[in-house]
Amino acid sequence: MNSKKFSQFEGMRALACIGVYLCHFSGAFFPNSKILEGIQKTPFNIMLSGNTMVRILFILSGFVVSIKYIGYKKYGSLSGDCVKRYFRLVFPLFIVNVAVYILMKEHLLFNQIVGSMTGSENFLSMFNTFEPTFKQSLYEGLWGNLFTGANGYLGPAWTMQYEMYGVLLILAVLAIFRDKALRYCFSVIYLIAFTSYYRYFVLGMLICDLYFDIEERVIKKQWVLVFLFVVSLSGTEYLENIDGNTIQSVLYSAGMIIIFLCILKCKLIGRIFSAKFLQKIGSHSYAIYLIHWPIIESFSCWFYLTIGSSRVLLILNLILSFSIILVLSTTLTKYCIIPMNILSNYIGNIIVDKKECNKAEK
Repeated sequence: MNSKKFSQFEGMRALACIGVYLCHFSGAFFPNSKILEGIQKTPFNIMLSGNTMVRILFILSGFVVSIKYIGYKKYGSLSGDCVKRYFRLVFPLFIVNVAVYILMKEHLLFNQIVGSMTGSENFLSMFNTFEPTFKQSLYEGLWGNLFTGANGYLGPAWTMQYEMYGVLLILAVLAIFRDKALRYCFSVIYLIAFTSYYRYFVLGMLICDLYFDIEERVIKKQWVLVFLFVVSLSGTEYLENIDGNTIQSVLYSAGMIIIFLCILKCKLIGRIFSAKFLQKIGSHSYAIYLIHWPIIESFSCWFYLTIGSSRVLLILNLILSFSIILVLSTTLTKYCIIPMNILSNYIGNIIVDKKECNKAEK
């Protein structure tokens, strides 16, 4: 697979992670802001909607996992990819959970006191209120985050269970429904019947199928794609609170399909999402997602308590906190995520090779 062909996705990951950060920062320090209430009534609210950004990340996972099977028919590595997923995700989780344990033991998390000051008792003050133990941090980092949804040490890690099982769901579907028509039927039925977060992985797989099926000539006029992108982006944001509502869920899915296909098929939109600075941030997106919340609980809250809480200082806090997140995420990516990706590929290839050898022997 030519990674440059889907460079837009790095930009989407970057914006999604930035959106999650902005959502959490604003929820921690601006919970009752009238300015934010005004933004929430406009399409720009998408950059403050952590829920929407998480859904986009899930759709991206579903698409990216499906590419080599749907587009390039490389079904021989399905079993290896199941194992790879665990090793790709687990070690960064382990490191960050242990880091949060240390911060808690050293009393370097100030979220509870700051939450009571900003009016964020129902959000910021809710996390990390227990007595930490090293054993529990190990359990959550190595197992709990991925398989039980545990997020005692790392609040946003509730999504990791969906990330793990969602990808396994897609790999299972790809293994069972290799025929395109059957896969389309499964996707449509699943999207109508279920409203959990797993539906967004299925939506990503469906978008991947559509991407390889839609001819370029069908949507040749770029301005039409730009128009559809803007309308769909605006419309889906008004359908954000959709859990349990089948009609709105279907409309939301249709909007997301149009958004993703426009990004993939429109050269103008694609160039925007392929911007170099977004590519750089996107390459560290997993690390940013894991690190941003502990930084908000520690540095951002410390800054609020010791430096000040005026509007100008809060904006400075926002910028400095994200700068620290970028530095730490770059380090985590370089020394943990990339080596673990190499290791997971090695382990996955061993499993695939062993499977092929067993077939040959039979």
